[in-house]
Amino acid sequence: MSIENGGSMKKKWLVAVFVAALIGIGLSYISISEYFSIQKSGLENQSFCTVNNFINCDLVNASSYSTLFGIPVAGWGLLFYIASAAFALFVKLSKSNKDAALSLIWVISIVGVVWALRMAYVSIFVLNAICLTCLSEYVVTIFIMIALFAASGPSIKERVGLLFSKKVISPAITAAIIFGLGYLFTLSATSSAGQSPTAKEINELVAAHMRQSLYDIKPEDIKDAPVWGNPEAKTTIVEFSDFQCPFCRAAAFNIKPYLQEYRKNVKFVFLNYPLDNSCNKYIERPMHANACLAAKAAVCAQEKEKFWEVHDGIFKNQNKIKKETLVSLAEKNGIDKAWMGTCIDSPEALAKVQADIEVAHHIYLSGTPSVFINQR
Repeated sequence: MSIENGGSMKKKWLVAVFVAALIGIGLSYISISEYFSIQKSGLENQSFCTVNNFINCDLVNASSYSTLFGIPVAGWGLLFYIASAAFALFVKLSKSNKDAALSLIWVISIVGVVWALRMAYVSIFVLNAICLTCLSEYVVTIFIMIALFAASGPSIKERVGLLFSKKVISPAITAAIIFGLGYLFTLSATSSAGQSPTAKEINELVAAHMRQSLYDIKPEDIKDAPVWGNPEAKTTIVEFSDFQCPFCRAAAFNIKPYLQEYRKNVKFVFLNYPLDNSCNKYIERPMHANACLAAKAAVCAQEKEKFWEVHDGIFKNQNKIKKETLVSLAEKNGIDKAWMGTCIDSPEALAKVQADIEVAHHIYLSGTPSVFINQR
């Protein structure tokens, strides 16, 4: 039975499509808002659906996979859900051309499902992170495809035939208007939020970077430093940082997330340069009174292979740095509390921090954060 000949069950599926599309619109709006928030403010403040390093919407929305043809992928999802809702409403209220309209949006939904499966693969196996709102959108898209199939009566062969008939012209024009105008509007909003550099601009930036002088950061200077990514990668990024420096905090929550999809090709190294004259003799006046304390805590955490967990924790609690806080933070990450307290006060931890400081002084470092890519 085709939808044009009636059928209460078919109409119930149309209602299901409409309701699912409204849910999809809401989810897409959330994802788009998160995307624009990252474009505007970076990743310093986590979104509500970022739970840990794996359940992490921010990593997904910050990746290069989050855009398609210059707009957020969630924007395409939003347009699909709007079209699905509009077509479901049209078919329910219209008296003719229903099967052609349903066949068209059903085919579009198949494209959406294929894209959703592709993004799910990228998320899990490339980014090593899942986005809860994105996964919810994938489920809604799959449901809409199934519901559209159930709502339409013709066989698959008949549906394909309808797509090449005159009956599909009007629905196709409607779909083109929805996606075309929606794309232009979203593209404009994306551009005003901060446009990504073009390929030409990227090449110019790389050329400018390569014209810089090489800094004498030797392999032995970083051989014992904490590493994130691939220790054998040809691209080495070295960051000198201070745990009380506000700009270092911003770097801490932006560099690694943006490098997530390239982690197999990058060696990211962290070195301490606390702007604190209690351990840094090259700082002439008091600046960050607890930066040396935090640096020593990070060095101790590295011994227990918990550096990056403690690193993130210290920056999250940047305004509360004191020994008790650092020891408590270590304990939360599985480090013995008593051992951590002793390690922070040890001459070995101080010596390690001061070794990093000497590397920085050797290349005439003047501030933090300072980032060097392959010694430039």
